[in-house]
Amino acid sequence: MWTSKAAIRSPFRANAAPNTDHTTNSGTKPSSGTEVITDTSFAPTLESAPLLRCVQSFFVLSLLITFASLGAWYVGFDIIQTTSQQWVVIGAATISLFYSGVIWIDWWIIVVEYWWLSIPALAGIGIVMLRMDEATRAIDEVD
Repeated sequence: MWTSKAAIRSPFRANAAPNTDHTTNSGTKPSSGTEVITDTSFAPTLESAPLLRCVQSFFVLSLLITFASLGAWYVGFDIIQTTSQQWVVIGAATISLFYSGVIWIDWWIIVVEYWWLSIPALAGIGIVMLRMDEATRAIDEVD
């Protein structure tokens, strides 16, 4: 039988090389799931990335923060306000993103190449929206 020897390449990478653009030593692997989540040295960084990649990463991070804020507002938290207290909270959150180093993680790579990691988050969002819809229907039936 005839078999193809063509390699499947990611459309978002110029070459088919493995992901080696991170700050860890070659061959270093996390020993637990907690280490993967808490140790940012295992995440791809923007240290030697071109300007376009930095802009893409900051855009994706701002979208993630916006969607998280809208989701919290939808659940019932009063976070979308125009008071001066709210601007203090937004400023503190922005400063904490810079201070913690989260802003220098390559969010474009994480979202585009590891999109399947968001499936549990999407399932959780679906469950929360379903429960809120059921609670709203129960209130409508009582009225």
